[in-house]
Formats: sequence, structure tokens, C-alpha cells
Amino acid sequence: MVAAGPETRNRANSVWPFALVGCWGLAALGLSLSGYFERFDAATLMIAGLVPSPVYFITLLCSRRFRSLVSSLDVHKVTVMQAGRIIGGTAFALAGWMHWMSLPFAAFTAVSDIVVGFSSFSVARQLWPKHPLAFAVWHIAGASCLLGAGILGSLTSPELRVIGGPLTSQAVSLFPYSLVPIFLGPMMYMCHWIPLTQYFTSRVRADAHVIDWRPRIESPRHAASHQST
Repeated sequence: MVAAGPETRNRANSVWPFALVGCWGLAALGLSLSGYFERFDAATLMIAGLVPSPVYFITLLCSRRFRSLVSSLDVHKVTVMQAGRIIGGTAFALAGWMHWMSLPFAAFTAVSDIVVGFSSFSVARQLWPKHPLAFAVWHIAGASCLLGAGILGSLTSPELRVIGGPLTSQAVSLFPYSLVPIFLGPMMYMCHWIPLTQYFTSRVRADAHVIDWRPRIESPRHAASHQST
């Protein structure tokens, strides 16, 4: 039996995160189609959508192979993936227009998703790597918009209903909107943090100053010349 070579092992190590994401997406789609999420309050779904983020950061800290995978991804392609939010933003605009959801939640989500989605093309093409700081600020803003939408969705849920009037955000428990807090939203959030991880890693490497604190060991001939002088 022939043992797997380094290239085969590296390929397997790079495939498993994508396979895990694929299984996660299929599970979310199946549960959403079955109506499973309808039993949960909107705030509960929003909180559940936060779970993948600490998983990403913990894996990033604990796994060298995962860090290597994240650093190898094309940040231009990952950034352009935010264009998918145009579809989500349009769906939330329709939900607000048809009075299916609370207007503050639907309007904020729709506007932020559409703006981020359309701007992702020029950001990927023009800002990286020429303007890395502006590139990072854009991704931070995009990630903050996702968090803001999640907070508004929780505050307008039937359980809390702090703002929003008679309409709530409970429609996010119905297909296809339930895919947003369970899968699509967390995925877009991590697609902001993958470029940010590369940015911050490059900054740390650029600012690092390696100092050799080892004492110099002089040769006997060099030491003798010092003593004679």
C-alpha cells in the first residue's frame, strides 16, 4: 500500500473546510425548506447566527493549517462574494415594501446589503493591494452592517419588540429568509474577516522587528587580539 504524499495530504487539509461549509449550507437549506426554523423566535435565530464566528477565530488561533489556508485565499474573489448581498438586500426591500417585516429592520438590511454588494466590485479591483487601509475599513464597515442588521432583527423580534411597531422580524424564520441568519449572514461575515485576517497578518509582519539577543561568541584569536591591545 502506497502512503499518501505531502501534496495529497495538503490537498485533503485544504478541502475539509469547504466540505464542512457545504454540509452546513445543505443542512440549513433542508431545515429551512422543512419549516423547522418557524418554531424559533427571530432573536433566537439571530443569536444562533453568531455561533460560526467564534468557531472561525478559535480555529484560526489553534490550527496552523487553517491559518495557512486562509492566507492562501484570493482576497479579490472573497471580496466579490459580497455581491451576493444584492440579492438578499432586494429580498429584504421587498419584505419591507410588502409589510412582511418591521420597516427599520428591513430597510437597514436592504440598504446596507445593496450598498456593500454593489461596491464590492470596485473595492476588490481598486483598493487591494494599492490602498490596504481603505480596503480594511470597507470590510470592517461591511461586517458592522451585518452585526447591525442582526441587532435590529433581535430588537424587532416578537420576544423583545423594543422598536418597530406592530410589525416584527419574525418572517426571518420562514423560507427563504431563514437562510440569512443561519447560513448566508454568517458566511458573508466570515468573508469579511478572511481579507481582514490577511490584512492584519501582513501589518504584523511588516511592523515586526526581529532582534538577535544571543551574545556574540568571539573566536580565541579575536579575543587574544583584544587582550593584547
